[in-house]
Amino acid sequence: MHTGRRSRWIFVPFVAIIFSLPSSFAQGQEGEKPKGEAKRESADKAPPIDPNAAVIVLDDFESDLRWAVQGWGNPAEIAIAPHGSSKALKVVYQPGPKDKNAIGMTYHADLSSRDRLVFHAFNPGEKMVQGTIAFFCTQGGNFFESSWFYVKKGENKDVTIDLKAPTFKSETSKWAYRATVPLAHVRAIVFMFYARADGELYIDNVRLVRNP
Repeated sequence: MHTGRRSRWIFVPFVAIIFSLPSSFAQGQEGEKPKGEAKRESADKAPPIDPNAAVIVLDDFESDLRWAVQGWGNPAEIAIAPHGSSKALKVVYQPGPKDKNAIGMTYHADLSSRDRLVFHAFNPGEKMVQGTIAFFCTQGGNFFESSWFYVKKGENKDVTIDLKAPTFKSETSKWAYRATVPLAHVRAIVFMFYARADGELYIDNVRLVRNP
């Protein structure tokens, strides 16, 4: 939910978008090295981050869609859709042969000045949803997945991932939750949801926060 300015209600048809980031972001199974290819599509170069800024809004979903469903996860549909008095990322997911749904964004940036990733989530269903945040990096390891976050029924304000805690799993940690993300070398950010049934979520106001 975007705050800080007045928003108009805009009702648009729900348009499903199913596509993937470059296959160089393809994730392997645990213990496998994520697969890549020599040919790379042009990546979104994030503007330089002010290391002194308290909060950087990664996405408030008030403009163009910058995220994509990842083909190495289970089927999902995403769109920017009305939610409350503004807009949010609507994720319609379903289980499948994989253990997760993955929604990612190319984002080349130095996040070493950031301490937390924070977002709002709304779960219209009855069951709690488990999720993680993953980072693909260019140095110090390829893939890093956080420990669990939980989205209970209804509004979930300020769901928080500690970016500097040694609680990520990676090939560098032999898939134990003791790795630290090389934040200076981020190239993509991925939401992952471990759904056991069909459902939907709304994600909004994704921020990168520096501790006081």
